[in-house]
Amino acid sequence: MPIPVEYQRDDGHSFAWVKWTTSGAAIAAVGVGVYFLKLDGDGTCGRVVGNCPEVYDTDVLGYAAVGAGIALSGLTAYLFVRDPWKTDRRV
Repeated sequence: MPIPVEYQRDDGHSFAWVKWTTSGAAIAAVGVGVYFLKLDGDGTCGRVVGNCPEVYDTDVLGYAAVGAGIALSGLTAYLFVRDPWKTDRRV
């Protein structure tokens, strides 16, 4: 005779916000990274082409932000698929 599976309800604490927060952070990080990559090499003194002595050097920040966004996207996918904080869990 099979043993019945019992379920345990959560104690009222919900961590569903974590997956939505990581999702928003991933989108924001990728957006910021793309912005920094677009900004890289542009002059710091407005739209005057060729006359600006300094340019933005934001490529490292851009790649780091995009990388962080990709990592957060992976974590978000895991949280949505696996969902370790389900309301019903097997005991």
